[in-house]
Amino acid sequence: MMIKPAVIVYVASEGDIIKLINYAKKKEVALAVRTGGHSYTGASSGAGDVIQLDLSGKRWDTSQGDYPFNFFRYANGLVTAGPAIPLVSFAHKMRDNGVFCAFGECPDVHLGGHCQTGK
Repeated sequence: MMIKPAVIVYVASEGDIIKLINYAKKKEVALAVRTGGHSYTGASSGAGDVIQLDLSGKRWDTSQGDYPFNFFRYANGLVTAGPAIPLVSFAHKMRDNGVFCAFGECPDVHLGGHCQTGK
């Protein structure tokens, strides 16, 4: 079986995500979320009548500024990170802030996918 969504959507803001979710609900179409890297099960792609929401930032125009879903913040003992941050960047930023968290070691997987078992 070929794993290929019907359409791939790239977004620029949380507002875009909300619009896409509402559209998918209205049309009763499945939505798969991809943040970058890979998925052993294909769960971030889907097949057939599926919309893939791609948060990887791979098509982001850097002239627009920083990609809004690739961020890391550490304040008052709390880490906040975007789903598109690659694990290797996440690990370095954690280390730089003296914080530790055990996780896998595939540097191309992004945090959002890692939290969803490997995507």
